[in-house]
Amino acid sequence: MLIKGRRINHLQDKITSALRLFFIIYLNEGKINLYKFGRTRNGPKEELIKIVQEIGANKCGFERLDTVYSANEEEGEEFRNTLRI
Repeated sequence: MLIKGRRINHLQDKITSALRLFFIIYLNEGKINLYKFGRTRNGPKEELIKIVQEIGANKCGFERLDTVYSANEEEGEEFRNTLRI
């Protein structure tokens, strides 16, 4: 998806696929930014849960929060429900 939107180039796509990197990205004023990445699936998931809890605790709130989880739809729904605050 990032390669189709020209957010990353073909070389970056091949490198991240080979290294199996998982990204946390965010959209800010129409620009996609990298927040953090990890080498395992659980690392970024735990980090994202922590981010959501911190922002929710600060009462700042979100304009919109969503997840994209294309590998396994059921696991993605379970994770999305974990993030509901």
